[in-house]
Amino acid sequence: MAESLLNRPTTLRAAEEVRRPTIQPMCVMKQYFITLIFALLCATMVAQDRLYIEDFNIRAGETRQVALLLDNATPLSAVQADIVMPDGLSIGQNSDNSYQFALADRCAANHTLASARLSTGAVRVLTASITSQPFAGNTGAVVTFPVTAASDFSGPRVIQVTGVKATTNDAVQLGLPDTQCTVTTEVPSEDRLYIEDFTIQPGATIEVALLLDNPTQLSAIQADIILPDGLTIGQNADNSYQFALANRCAADHTLASARLSNGAVRVLTASITSQPFAGSSGAVVTFPVTAASDFSGPRVIQVTGVKATTAAAVQLDLPDTQCTVTTESAPQYLIGDINLDGNVDITDLNILINITLTLDRAENYDRRAYITDDDVIDVSDINALINIMLGL
Repeated sequence: MAESLLNRPTTLRAAEEVRRPTIQPMCVMKQYFITLIFALLCATMVAQDRLYIEDFNIRAGETRQVALLLDNATPLSAVQADIVMPDGLSIGQNSDNSYQFALADRCAANHTLASARLSTGAVRVLTASITSQPFAGNTGAVVTFPVTAASDFSGPRVIQVTGVKATTNDAVQLGLPDTQCTVTTEVPSEDRLYIEDFTIQPGATIEVALLLDNPTQLSAIQADIILPDGLTIGQNADNSYQFALANRCAADHTLASARLSNGAVRVLTASITSQPFAGSSGAVVTFPVTAASDFSGPRVIQVTGVKATTAAAVQLDLPDTQCTVTTESAPQYLIGDINLDGNVDITDLNILINITLTLDRAENYDRRAYITDDDVIDVSDINALINIMLGL
């Protein structure tokens, strides 16, 4: 009996030895859950990061500079992707067949750049910092490269950016989503959005139209309107702009506008069901313009950043345009009659020569001395006046 009591501590120690292994799997399980949570957090971060090319237009036979853009909420120091080009488009190459990729400003001084053509036909590009320096900022280009369209290229076509991998500045590798962009054939110059030249008196308000000439069927249009000092677009009590849809718009065309940080006013109209504007010429949007009480022309209204969407949902870039706003109707006089004596003769020529030699002020003769109407008085105006005098 005494012997069994002496042996009891040993038995208890043995029991403790047996119980300890049951604690170890709990530690493993805890570590597993921590790893799982970390992986989920990484997946969440990756969902915010993407490498992509913006949609663009290109003419057949043209070469355009294109950017690989990186949006990265996560600090990244390296990125790799495979670019799959469609038929009719190719990435520029040097005489040694290396690709003409270039690092953009977001890269650090020690970012390296490498590229190669894969057996699949895709072109792989990689940029990485030797010292794991992250890309500057969290949006914008990291790599640029030229794209050339074949002489018979016709859009739309799709460029794919696949197999995208990135590395954080603490050497963790992430997988980013595949992306793609649409490349279209550039819009013909006949398509344009513009405002016609008009006259307005100080303190007056007149209705102005955004006119669209479009041989191409278009269902949406966006533009930034930059007004000069002394002219404003009418606003409602809530400061919204008084844009209105014109008769060319379909019943489901929507209308939106906003003032940008640069002072321009952006206006957008689009059909929810991609219904095209009726016809191929005329107003799509109208709006009131008011001149200040001290407004004096001529002044210029610019229509910039013009984008359009076809009925087939292809986005096009249209040319910038501008119109001239004057405060009174153009004076009625003979072209070349600078002194307004009813004749175009040697007296007018002498005045024009003196202005050219800065012996007289052009302002004394209003716009009459600008014979070629190019805002410069020079020898071309003198030649033009002589031709008028000679009846040529």
